[in-house]
Amino acid sequence: MNKPLFHITFNEDWQKAASEGKYTPVEYFSDGFVLACYQEQLTTFANFLFHDYKKLLVLEIDPALLGCEVSEELSAGGSQMVPRIHGAIPVGAVVRTSYLERKDGEDFGGGTTHQNAAQAATDNSIPWYKRFLP
Repeated sequence: MNKPLFHITFNEDWQKAASEGKYTPVEYFSDGFVLACYQEQLTTFANFLFHDYKKLLVLEIDPALLGCEVSEELSAGGSQMVPRIHGAIPVGAVVRTSYLERKDGEDFGGGTTHQNAAQAATDNSIPWYKRFLP
């Protein structure tokens, strides 16, 4: 699998990863994998999982640099295959960061993507993984 993978996160989590040399989101510890997507699935993922946010940090990952297994599984709705990363993501495997933004009342995809992600901050007040816990 050589197709780039994409993972949505927040600045605070990515900055912590940069200092540690690897990115291990909290869902890895409960699920055993890091959920990713392909570029053509990115706005669908953002709109489904992050509809309460206006700006998201997107990591573009080179799967050849991961050093761990990547599998494909059917999405929750069973309509498409999505990648799962079975390990921490080395910072060096992230080849680009960008922002996915939306305006009020719009879905992601109607906004813009910015390449220099280190300059801005995302809304990190309610991490998405905590909103889905019972």
